[in-house]
Amino acid sequence: MLAELARNDASFGYRIRLVFALMVVLYVHPKRCNLYVNDITPMLEEANNTQPLSPYVLSLIEAYLVATDTERVVDTIEETLPQIMKTKNLNSRLNNMMQDVDNFDELMKDPEMQNLEAKMMELNKLEMEGADTLFIAFRGFKNEPFFQHISSWFLPFDKYHSATRSLLEEDKIASKLLPIFELRFCDSDLYSFVLSLNQTFKPINLSDPNLEHVIEQQEELKENYELLSEQVKLKTEANNYMRNIYRFVKLYPHQVEFKEVFDKLPKSNMRLLSPYVNLEDVNTHATTFLIAKERYSDALPLLQAMVKNNPANAIALQQLATILAKQGDYENAVKYYEQSDLVVDLDDEQRLEQAKAYRNTQQYDKAIDIYKRYTNRQSVLLTLAVTYVLANQFEQALPLLHEYIYRSNKPERAYRTLAWCYFMLNQYERSEEYYGKLPHMAGSDYLNRAYLFMVMGDKKRAFSDCLAFINSKPLPNAISEIQDDLPMLEEKGINIAELYTLLDAAQMRHEQEQ
Repeated sequence: MLAELARNDASFGYRIRLVFALMVVLYVHPKRCNLYVNDITPMLEEANNTQPLSPYVLSLIEAYLVATDTERVVDTIEETLPQIMKTKNLNSRLNNMMQDVDNFDELMKDPEMQNLEAKMMELNKLEMEGADTLFIAFRGFKNEPFFQHISSWFLPFDKYHSATRSLLEEDKIASKLLPIFELRFCDSDLYSFVLSLNQTFKPINLSDPNLEHVIEQQEELKENYELLSEQVKLKTEANNYMRNIYRFVKLYPHQVEFKEVFDKLPKSNMRLLSPYVNLEDVNTHATTFLIAKERYSDALPLLQAMVKNNPANAIALQQLATILAKQGDYENAVKYYEQSDLVVDLDDEQRLEQAKAYRNTQQYDKAIDIYKRYTNRQSVLLTLAVTYVLANQFEQALPLLHEYIYRSNKPERAYRTLAWCYFMLNQYERSEEYYGKLPHMAGSDYLNRAYLFMVMGDKKRAFSDCLAFINSKPLPNAISEIQDDLPMLEEKGINIAELYTLLDAAQMRHEQEQ
């Protein structure tokens, strides 16, 4: 493989295959390859001098990451397509919309059409992100006898191949469309497309009159492709080849005989490639992709290895802290945020995430110091007030909450916290006022207001709120919530036995009503 990579006349497609094969060997047999490092290194050097390996490795890693996300994409499409197909009289309604331009906006207010638009936008987003949306369209055709032979999965597409030539000669439209499809379909999908021409069901409707317009544009598309940069062409080839590999690994009848290369990211860092490829950049790109797709379990071991190899890798430290915070491990998230901050200053968003981690580890002073820098943001203003409340600094929270009400177009978000602050500051009428302003009372709101009415000596209304609280959740959960409040209740002079009597009575009433 290395000798072939040293050839000057190797095409994009051939070089892509060789580089990926090299990466797989280094992944599957890292220890064995290291035994022959003195033989491999000069050959790698020669191959890299012929054409740099880095762009190929980076393009393949990116394509690999997209391929590892195919299962999630398939789940999304399979969930979305039936909902689209269920839209009543879809074709006729779309035609009406096209003809009745004046009433287009009115037609789009139809809930069914709005749902359809949302689903179509979801699929379009996947397409724009480069997701493999064609896997579903072509996977059924991989049962053709043509694909029973392993060599057929990796044949570069050839329209003169004995399996395809006669079909294309009979279908002139498909033959004209091939140059366009070759830019987007991998080789096995191209064979699947042609082999489906003599079947009732086809992945593409060749009788669609709109295809004539597409065919007219094919020469322009081909010319544009030729003008594209080498990097874009390389990316296209890498994506198509990786899709081919993915289909083989998942759909070949005897795939169990082969090592699964899409089960997880390679943990080996392929050190033999390190003189030619910045592997830290490769891993950073990989973890950024995985985090964006919320595949935290895949990203975590990779990040931990990166931080172990380079404790000063600020990006890896920040990404690791972000994942740990999302998983609720705020203690370690704080550690990695602080470690990253020693290397390079956190940006504003990361700094706010650090404050959140401090708050969740009850390091309120540190969280408050950070939030104070961002009080120009309405959301932070409210968060800072809540942090003061958690720290039992109610007087500091009050002006922030009133400022939020003045500045925000959703002042009701501050009412609950204001009601609690006034209660803790013994301003009971003001507390009752803001409970009364809440547009929706949650279960805990009824409990908190019951405390307020007990302090005010209004046991009738306290009972009413205890009943509403019991109706909102099972009794064991209710009792657990009260246990957390006991220190505060004693401080307020609330008789705990009296509170439990009200709750018992509320439970009895609840059971009677049931």
